[in-house]
Amino acid sequence: MKQARSTGPNNYVAAMVLAAVALFCAPISQGASEDDPLEEFNRAIFAFNDGADALVLRPAATIYRDFTPKPARAGVNNFFRNLYDFNVLLNASLQGRFGYALDSAGRLVINSTLGFFGFFDVATDMGIPQYQTDFGHTLAIWGVPRGPYVMLPLLGPRTARSTVGTGVDGWA
Repeated sequence: MKQARSTGPNNYVAAMVLAAVALFCAPISQGASEDDPLEEFNRAIFAFNDGADALVLRPAATIYRDFTPKPARAGVNNFFRNLYDFNVLLNASLQGRFGYALDSAGRLVINSTLGFFGFFDVATDMGIPQYQTDFGHTLAIWGVPRGPYVMLPLLGPRTARSTVGTGVDGWA
């Protein structure tokens, strides 16, 4: 019996590293500015994003807003913010910001248990602050250069460094 090839997290991370190398090493094409060496690509992706927003994303968001009660939308938002606290915990630790990591761990435990899997933000009511950080910020603290500007499909503008950070954050 033949085994299927793994497309798990290791392949995803390897693909993100290769994409980062390609973005950091992208040659500046004739006529492209040094500020935006990927201008032609970025403009094409911007046009795609603009069309996707008009045809799919905005109508879907409007339907969601109009037909989902406000308390349910708040609960969904809290749930995803709770998941993000795990990412903040990892990145704050990698940045050496252990106080932030401890607060994020506390938020994660409290909101995942007392907040019914994060649908309720009990930690904020208890005075535990929520921090914002990601792997792109971690890379910046580690001294990785910003790299060129890049427009990502559906995700919008980034730098090469934050593109890699977004991929790692998504994997985490």
